[in-house]
Amino acid sequence: MSTELFPELLDSMALGVILVGADGCCMEANSSAARITGLPLERLIGTPLLELIHPLHREKARILLGPRSISNAGYECRLGADDGKVRWGLFHASPLTSGETLYTLLDVTEQVLARQPLLHENTVSERPLKARAEFLAVLSHELRTPLNATLGMLQLLHTTPLDDEQAKYLQVAMDSSTLLSGILSCLMDYSRIETGRMVLRREIVSILDIVDTVRCVFQPMASAKGLTFSLQIDPLVPERVIGDSVRLKQVLFNLVENGIKYTEEGGVRLDVVRLPSSCTTRTRLLMIVQDTGQGIPDAWLPMIFQPFVKGSEHGAVQGSGLGLWVVQQLVLLMQGQITVESTLGLGTTLYVSLGFDLPEAHATDADPVSPWDRRSGMHEET
Repeated sequence: MSTELFPELLDSMALGVILVGADGCCMEANSSAARITGLPLERLIGTPLLELIHPLHREKARILLGPRSISNAGYECRLGADDGKVRWGLFHASPLTSGETLYTLLDVTEQVLARQPLLHENTVSERPLKARAEFLAVLSHELRTPLNATLGMLQLLHTTPLDDEQAKYLQVAMDSSTLLSGILSCLMDYSRIETGRMVLRREIVSILDIVDTVRCVFQPMASAKGLTFSLQIDPLVPERVIGDSVRLKQVLFNLVENGIKYTEEGGVRLDVVRLPSSCTTRTRLLMIVQDTGQGIPDAWLPMIFQPFVKGSEHGAVQGSGLGLWVVQQLVLLMQGQITVESTLGLGTTLYVSLGFDLPEAHATDADPVSPWDRRSGMHEET
């Protein structure tokens, strides 16, 4: 399909029009589509269509808006712009013989907001949940100060002469305090997410630096358990991207730590690959954390991303059961996806797919080669 006249013909329309390629990314769009989605036109082009949709509605959109299952009735959903404004759109899709899909997008924000009084009962029912999250936030904050003082004193005590029995008792106290600190951090993240106060930063991020930090932190932990910890980095992974380094690091730390925690033999592996795309202003990375641990029963898989659910059926692993829930919520906030595969007795693999804007100076016009064909240049640590 020729797209040379696309902007001129459609920019005067109030209806948003988006041409999406076979890879799911927006190839062309008119100015109304940019206005309705809340994204600048230059950023809209190259963005995966699903990333225009709010995370809570994305899974259903994947089914209803896919090129193989298009609903004639369209799909009304909340849009996922990150400017804080509430936007709703009605999508209709038409497949083209070229393999592309033409989507129209109608702004239905006013109509949806007009129906909000009908949702008052739901709002009232959510108040106890918000109160619980705020209570946990206050409690976590109030416990943090004395806990930090306790940890500081224990660390000072560790520098004094101790006999073997005293050193053993001190290590138990330090380990328990560190565990409690981690639980408090999870509770604080839980409260921020539940009350909508979790804000992501946009900054220049070095993926390689983050992965190297993961290696430095978890290589000794794996070695202490007699496990291997290996890294493989696709040479096509950009040197720098735009994202939130703190939250990205938190996602990887949690997944790798869980892998080591639930693995007694074998090891844990982290792969970072760049997914193929024709977009020159954005990139999509797939991060894979694989372990050879005990695995998760099939009946438990739908529950592992629920809050306060722990992944060990034996109860031998300590924690709040919030880690994977927080990871999932962070991934959704970053407009990404997380999935899990597991075989009982063989291990678990988690896949995290995240899209990133590229710094303008590092944008490239070259189409990346499939990362699965370029393994020789990857770096590995064991």
